[in-house]
Amino acid sequence: MRSRAVTMGKIADILTTRGQTDEALRLWREDVLPAFERLGDVRSRAVTMGKIADILTTRGQTDEALRIHLNERLPVAQQTQDLDSLAHIRFSCATIRLRRGGLQNGEAATIAEECAESYDLYQRIGRADGVAVVGALFGQILAAAGQTEEALSVLDQAADAYTTLGESQHVEHIRTIQASIRKAKE
Repeated sequence: MRSRAVTMGKIADILTTRGQTDEALRLWREDVLPAFERLGDVRSRAVTMGKIADILTTRGQTDEALRIHLNERLPVAQQTQDLDSLAHIRFSCATIRLRRGGLQNGEAATIAEECAESYDLYQRIGRADGVAVVGALFGQILAAAGQTEEALSVLDQAADAYTTLGESQHVEHIRTIQASIRKAKE
């Protein structure tokens, strides 16, 4: 049963990549999720729910996607002390809130908190990719909140992480953002 669920999940990932999200969502909901529930595999169930939430987010169903992250995935990650999943969930929540206009709709503090937690967790577990991606966004949020020095520091660390990953275009982009922040400060 597990190997079939894993295989169906891989097929759903391929379908998602190809833009066939209706069929991918059907596979996640009707094949993969029930299999992991029958097996009692709470972690794989939570990962599957994340895949469902990702598809819902791309479809603009952000309220349901956020609910899944907060109510279905977060408790499992907290209970199992899965720091990588916690960081991913917090960042996913922040990006969903941003997507639905959260900075303008009173969610700025929550978005900043979620980014801060995600960023700190990725630093703690040494995930350069997480530090890079989350740091790039978190730094900009800090700058928008007027926390210029902290923003520049976070962006420096994100640029360093991108350097480690060999992503020079992203480093250049971050340096451009930093220059804009410094110029606005003058």
